[in-house]
Amino acid sequence: MADKVKLGNVWLSVCSGCELSIADIHEAIVDVLGLADFEFMPVLMDVKYDEWTDVDVAIVTGGICNDENRELALKVREKAKVVIAYGTCAAYGGVFGLRNLHNVEDLEQEAYVNSESTYNEAGIIPREGVPQLESRQRPLTDVIDVDLVLPGCPPRSDLVVQIV
Repeated sequence: MADKVKLGNVWLSVCSGCELSIADIHEAIVDVLGLADFEFMPVLMDVKYDEWTDVDVAIVTGGICNDENRELALKVREKAKVVIAYGTCAAYGGVFGLRNLHNVEDLEQEAYVNSESTYNEAGIIPREGVPQLESRQRPLTDVIDVDLVLPGCPPRSDLVVQIV
Protein backbone atom coordinates (compact mmCIF):
# COMPACT_ATOMS: atom_id res chain seq x y z
CA MET A 1 0.00 0.00 0.00
CA ALA A 2 1.25 3.48 -0.83
CA ASP A 3 2.15 5.91 1.92
CA LYS A 4 -0.75 7.68 3.55
CA VAL A 5 -1.44 11.31 2.71
CA LYS A 6 -0.29 13.61 5.51
CA LEU A 7 -3.05 16.09 6.34
CA GLY A 8 -3.05 19.18 8.50
CA ASN A 9 -5.77 21.59 9.52
CA VAL A 10 -4.99 25.16 10.52
CA TRP A 11 -7.65 27.48 11.83
CA LEU A 12 -7.20 31.21 11.69
CA SER A 13 -10.03 33.68 12.39
CA VAL A 14 -12.90 31.19 12.67
CA CYS A 15 -16.18 30.30 14.34
CA SER A 16 -15.19 26.58 14.23
CA GLY A 17 -18.07 25.56 11.94
CA CYS A 18 -15.63 24.44 9.24
CA GLU A 19 -13.65 22.36 11.72
CA LEU A 20 -16.84 20.67 12.87
CA SER A 21 -17.79 19.93 9.26
CA ILE A 22 -14.38 18.27 8.81
CA ALA A 23 -14.87 16.18 11.95
CA ASP A 24 -18.51 15.43 11.06
CA ILE A 25 -17.92 12.83 8.35
CA HIS A 26 -19.39 10.03 10.46
CA GLU A 27 -18.35 6.49 9.52
CA ALA A 28 -16.46 7.81 6.48
CA ILE A 29 -13.72 8.71 8.97
CA VAL A 30 -12.68 5.05 8.75
CA ASP A 31 -12.12 5.44 4.99
CA VAL A 32 -10.25 8.72 5.45
CA LEU A 33 -7.99 7.30 8.16
CA GLY A 34 -7.20 4.39 5.85
CA LEU A 35 -5.83 6.86 3.31
CA ALA A 36 -4.55 9.73 5.41
CA ASP A 37 -3.05 10.69 8.74
CA PHE A 38 -3.94 13.97 10.44
CA GLU A 39 -0.59 15.40 11.50
CA PHE A 40 -2.18 18.39 13.19
CA MET A 41 -5.79 19.39 13.72
CA PRO A 42 -6.58 21.62 16.71
CA VAL A 43 -10.22 20.50 16.96
CA LEU A 44 -9.15 16.85 17.44
CA MET A 45 -5.73 17.01 19.08
CA ASP A 46 -3.33 19.21 20.97
CA VAL A 47 -1.27 21.23 18.50
CA LYS A 48 1.97 23.05 19.15
CA TYR A 49 2.56 25.32 16.19
CA ASP A 50 6.33 25.20 16.59
CA GLU A 51 6.23 21.39 16.25
CA TRP A 52 4.45 21.18 12.89
CA THR A 53 5.74 18.68 10.41
CA ASP A 54 5.58 18.98 6.64
CA VAL A 55 2.28 17.79 5.19
CA ASP A 56 0.98 16.85 1.79
CA VAL A 57 -2.28 18.76 2.19
CA ALA A 58 -3.19 21.60 4.56
CA ILE A 59 -6.86 22.44 5.01
CA VAL A 60 -6.91 26.06 6.18
CA THR A 61 -10.03 27.58 7.66
CA GLY A 62 -10.69 31.20 8.51
CA GLY A 63 -9.38 34.51 7.35
CA ILE A 64 -6.57 36.80 8.39
CA CYS A 65 -7.51 39.33 11.06
CA ASN A 66 -4.31 39.71 13.08
CA ASP A 67 -0.55 39.31 12.92
CA GLU A 68 -0.69 35.79 14.38
CA ASN A 69 -3.11 34.64 11.64
CA ARG A 70 -0.76 36.05 8.99
CA GLU A 71 2.27 34.26 10.49
CA LEU A 72 0.39 30.95 10.64
CA ALA A 73 -0.76 31.31 7.03
CA LEU A 74 2.78 31.95 5.83
CA LYS A 75 4.08 29.01 7.86
CA VAL A 76 1.46 26.61 6.51
CA ARG A 77 2.35 27.60 2.95
CA GLU A 78 5.96 26.61 3.71
CA LYS A 79 4.94 23.30 5.31
CA ALA A 80 2.32 22.07 2.83
CA LYS A 81 2.60 20.83 -0.73
CA VAL A 82 -1.07 21.67 -1.32
CA VAL A 83 -3.05 24.35 0.53
CA ILE A 84 -6.85 24.32 0.51
CA ALA A 85 -8.81 27.43 1.52
CA TYR A 86 -11.71 25.66 3.20
CA GLY A 87 -14.84 27.68 3.88
CA THR A 88 -16.11 31.11 2.97
CA CYS A 89 -13.91 32.94 5.50
CA ALA A 90 -10.72 31.48 4.03
CA ALA A 91 -12.00 31.97 0.49
CA TYR A 92 -13.57 35.43 0.69
CA GLY A 93 -13.33 36.80 4.23
CA GLY A 94 -16.75 35.58 5.37
CA VAL A 95 -18.81 37.00 8.18
CA PHE A 96 -15.68 38.18 9.99
CA GLY A 97 -15.25 40.63 7.12
CA LEU A 98 -17.98 42.73 8.76
CA ARG A 99 -15.26 44.11 11.01
CA ASN A 100 -14.02 45.99 7.93
CA LEU A 101 -16.91 48.40 8.51
CA HIS A 102 -14.94 49.79 11.48
CA ASN A 103 -11.40 50.91 12.13
CA VAL A 104 -9.08 49.00 14.47
CA GLU A 105 -9.19 51.66 17.19
CA ASP A 106 -13.01 51.52 17.39
CA LEU A 107 -12.98 47.71 17.46
CA GLU A 108 -10.43 47.61 20.28
CA GLN A 109 -12.31 50.25 22.25
CA GLU A 110 -15.53 48.26 21.96
CA ALA A 111 -13.94 44.90 22.81
CA TYR A 112 -11.66 45.95 25.66
CA VAL A 113 -13.41 48.98 27.18
CA ASN A 114 -17.05 49.56 26.19
CA SER A 115 -18.41 46.01 26.10
CA GLU A 116 -20.98 45.36 28.83
CA SER A 117 -19.16 42.19 29.83
CA THR A 118 -15.80 43.96 30.22
CA TYR A 119 -14.56 45.45 33.47
CA ASN A 120 -11.75 47.83 32.55
CA GLU A 121 -12.07 51.11 34.47
CA ALA A 122 -8.60 52.23 33.37
CA GLY A 123 -9.57 51.81 29.71
CA ILE A 124 -6.31 50.04 28.90
CA ILE A 125 -6.06 48.35 25.51
CA PRO A 126 -3.81 45.27 25.92
CA ARG A 127 -0.80 45.12 23.60
CA GLU A 128 1.70 42.69 25.09
CA GLY A 129 0.90 39.03 24.47
CA VAL A 130 -2.22 39.81 22.42
CA PRO A 131 -2.18 39.37 18.63
CA GLN A 132 -2.42 42.78 17.02
CA LEU A 133 -5.32 43.37 14.65
CA GLU A 134 -4.54 44.06 11.04
CA SER A 135 -6.19 47.07 9.44
CA ARG A 136 -8.68 44.80 7.63
CA GLN A 137 -9.96 41.23 7.71
CA ARG A 138 -8.59 39.46 4.64
CA PRO A 139 -9.26 36.10 3.06
CA LEU A 140 -6.43 33.58 3.08
CA THR A 141 -6.23 33.97 -0.69
CA ASP A 142 -5.01 37.58 -0.23
CA VAL A 143 -2.04 36.50 1.88
CA ILE A 144 -0.75 33.22 0.39
CA ASP A 145 -1.13 31.24 -2.80
CA VAL A 146 -3.70 28.48 -2.42
CA ASP A 147 -4.18 25.46 -4.63
CA LEU A 148 -7.90 24.90 -4.13
CA VAL A 149 -10.75 27.06 -2.83
CA LEU A 150 -13.80 25.34 -1.29
CA PRO A 151 -16.29 27.99 -0.17
CA GLY A 152 -19.29 27.30 2.00
CA CYS A 153 -20.36 28.23 5.49
CA PRO A 154 -19.39 25.56 6.27
CA PRO A 155 -18.59 23.43 3.23
CA ARG A 156 -20.37 20.09 3.03
CA SER A 157 -18.72 17.42 5.19
CA ASP A 158 -18.54 14.94 2.32
CA LEU A 159 -16.06 17.23 0.55
CA VAL A 160 -13.42 16.19 3.09
CA VAL A 161 -13.71 12.59 1.94
CA GLN A 162 -13.50 13.70 -1.69
CA ILE A 163 -10.41 15.83 -0.97
CA VAL A 164 -8.53 12.83 0.41
